[in-house]
Amino acid sequence: MNLYNEAARVISEAQNGTVKSLILGGNYKNKKKLYALVYETLKYWPVIQDLVESVGLLKKERNLQEFLVWPMVYDLIFGKGLEGSSKYQNTVSKYKITLQAELARLKIKKKVIRNEDLLDDAVKNAVKLPRYARVNTLVIGKQSAIEKFRSKGYELIQYNQDITFNKFAELVTKLENKQFTEDLHIPELLVFAPNTDLHSDPLYKSGGIILQDKVPTFL
Repeated sequence: MNLYNEAARVISEAQNGTVKSLILGGNYKNKKKLYALVYETLKYWPVIQDLVESVGLLKKERNLQEFLVWPMVYDLIFGKGLEGSSKYQNTVSKYKITLQAELARLKIKKKVIRNEDLLDDAVKNAVKLPRYARVNTLVIGKQSAIEKFRSKGYELIQYNQDITFNKFAELVTKLENKQFTEDLHIPELLVFAPNTDLHSDPLYKSGGIILQDKVPTFL
């Protein structure tokens, strides 16, 4: 089962439980990536539905299921492009230019410039994702980087090495301002509270840390 089939399954079952519980309780290959895709797809769902209906995608391609189309359209139009290849992905890809044109018309109609401005305020202000920073060990050691953050008033939230993924995910959701922790899976990755701005930090400016575009943990 590829990523989009998995996403379609979770979305179709979302009414029977939270996305987080469905993914954590399922036998999926890459739960972090799957959560990221489902989370963003549902966030943009009203816009995606509008685009799909406007171009008549489901009416023209009756072999496609709407739950499968939604995550594909998200990646195709709002994400980094479709991942992999399949008969259904190739079908949806044919509509890329038409969907992009429809998105442009929608933004003109709504008098907005950015895609996120098409979202309702309640959605835009929903759960914030943590800030990830990878320590560039060619420039500075991980422990030295941690100590530099602590010297600036940041609090390192520690956990037992035998912590479960569920407990770690819960820990991340509770990070507050000026708090950070070490990622459970990637040794050089530090996880900060949402909205932490590190662009002016000397470590970032010197290349000691790299702001990571990592798929979110389960919020």
